[in-house]
This record gives sequence, C-alpha cells and structure tokens, in this order.
Amino acid sequence: MKNDAVKHVFLEDKERPIHVTDVRDDKQVLALRDAVLKKHGRCDVLVNNVGHWVSKVNDFLDGGPQHWDALHRVNLWHMFTMSHAFLPSMIKNKGGAVQSRYAKLE
Repeated sequence: MKNDAVKHVFLEDKERPIHVTDVRDDKQVLALRDAVLKKHGRCDVLVNNVGHWVSKVNDFLDGGPQHWDALHRVNLWHMFTMSHAFLPSMIKNKGGAVQSRYAKLE
C-alpha cells in the first residue's frame, strides 16, 4: 500500500501521523516502534489486528508449505513481532495493554 493512498483514506496531521508498515518485516516493525516512542514517549495500548488472505486457495490440497508460511507470517507472526517490539516499553512504564486478533487461516 502506498503512503499517498493511505493519506486519502485517513486524516493525517502532526498529532496523528500515519506509519505504513509491513508487519512481516522485523526492521519495519522496529522502525514503527521507534517512531511511536519518539513521538509519544510510551505505548499504552497495542492492538494487533492484521489479516490477509495472501492468495486464495480453493482447496486445502491446492495449498502447501509456501502458502501456509505466507499466511502464518501475515496473520499470526505479526502478533509476536509487534508485541515483542512494544512490550519492553510497556513494562518499563509499568503499564499497557495488548489486544491480539487474528484472521481465519484458510
């Protein structure tokens, strides 16, 4: 997703910056964490809510390990990478909440 497309959908200003992040990329996740902590000094609530089909497979037998790995990375693994990135600052600040939701893995 392009930053320009996101800016047309959501209101962005100095108080509410938009950070387009591929949650499958550890470096981008850490860059997001660093930007949030630099701007706000803390993260009180983290909502892990990403889901994507990656590609549609009509039948389980049409898929395979490569397809399952792609689904796993975007629909489940992001909960671990995002939580791992933000939890230390929450613990340091003695508070915070994490809510994780996952997409149906088909």
